[in-house]
Amino acid sequence: MVNVDRAFDSKDIRDYNRRRDIKSNISVNPRNTKRKKRGRPRKFDREVYRGRNIVGKSFSWIKDYRKPLPRYERSESSQLGLTTLSCIMVLWSVLG
Repeated sequence: MVNVDRAFDSKDIRDYNRRRDIKSNISVNPRNTKRKKRGRPRKFDREVYRGRNIVGKSFSWIKDYRKPLPRYERSESSQLGLTTLSCIMVLWSVLG
């Protein structure tokens, strides 16, 4: 399931997901509601949507350690090692 914010509320994105059988949970953008919509109302689950910020926060915490950004590392093994190290440091600072 794709769980994104209202910036991705467009007919093209919804049709793309529907063609590929991808379930999407996209909140309705008020700027796209100028004309009355016809057909079935779009599904939107608020409880699932509230959990979407977990991934964003995690990437934000990892990005605090500038070294693991992809443009600095050339080999995949060193990139993975630095990302793992930054995850450990984030967990250490959050948990204790």
